[in-house]
Amino acid sequence: TAYKLEREVQQLFESNLETLLGVRFVESEFSTTNGGRIDTLGIDENGFPVVIEYKLDKHRTVINQGMSYMAWLRSHRAEFWKAVFKKLGQQVADSIDHSSIRLICIATDFTRDDLGAYELMPNNIDLVRYRRFGDDQLLLERITSSETTTPAPVSNPTGAKTPSPTKPITQVLAEKSPEAQHLEESSRRASLSQGDVVT
Repeated sequence: TAYKLEREVQQLFESNLETLLGVRFVESEFSTTNGGRIDTLGIDENGFPVVIEYKLDKHRTVINQGMSYMAWLRSHRAEFWKAVFKKLGQQVADSIDHSSIRLICIATDFTRDDLGAYELMPNNIDLVRYRRFGDDQLLLERITSSETTTPAPVSNPTGAKTPSPTKPITQVLAEKSPEAQHLEESSRRASLSQGDVVT
């Protein structure tokens, strides 16, 4: 099910920020001197400032806005120090590392423009998809750089026929030897026996 309001998503994350993203909460709707408001301001375990932006509509891009906030934070370190000092104390404020500023974008999905911007700064931008199941379950999925690039074609020097990647595993296995089928079944059972977290 979808959230009706962007504020609902924001409140959920801000109430559980460290659990969900590993980021300590600093301030909500942080006002900048250029008239903008950072949805959520935080600091991560490395002491890096973190800008978090949310969106409900897939077609609205938040990365450009978030990147402008990153630039603002770079030139307004004192304001960030004051916010951290007020919320988390002097020890945390003095541990701030301004060598890197992170942007985390939270959305149900992302546009091609979002993915293109992410490719320019993959070490500073995190794209996180969320899915809501009922009222008490949330799935988070972090997009990685491998998802935004088209894989290069693989040459096949032997000329042997390569199975289509869209072919179901049952069909692939049916064409293999009994030994290969037994090996796949054994490895599958061994993986799944590790616990419920394995899919």
